[in-house]
Amino acid sequence: MTLTKRHRGALIVAVIVALVIGSEVALELYYRGEALVVVENLGAEPVEGLTLINGTERVEFGKISAGGQAKIYLAGKGENTLRLEFRQRGNALTNYQLPGFAASQMYREGYKLRVRLRSNEVERFQEESEPATPLGRVAHSFWKRFTNYLESEYKGLNGPP
Repeated sequence: MTLTKRHRGALIVAVIVALVIGSEVALELYYRGEALVVVENLGAEPVEGLTLINGTERVEFGKISAGGQAKIYLAGKGENTLRLEFRQRGNALTNYQLPGFAASQMYREGYKLRVRLRSNEVERFQEESEPATPLGRVAHSFWKRFTNYLESEYKGLNGPP
């Protein structure tokens, strides 16, 4: 059985698409994941000596100016205690601990951790994060456009005449 040029081209495209999807699935399954931690300085003085410790991993960032932020990726398997160490003039706090931090789980679920430092106060919460892999970003973007389209169509059906 011989394939025509058209069928060969379609077969090549199908194989390439299958390889790309397969590699993305393999990355998602076996990649340990790096969670994004965004540290914001909402104080009037700069934060100095910022260090994040997650299990055995230690990341030293340095200085965040007043009103600035730092984006730090942390890897890890399982749950650890995330520890932030820093110095800031006029701030009695020098460290903050977050038990139960699971970087790989946050990565898989598509969240990032945002930590806001104020004078004598720390606020933390999770929010949606961009996927780490290129195909994941494309899929995420497509899904957002698709759901926005559906919402606009639904509103058009139920809106005023």
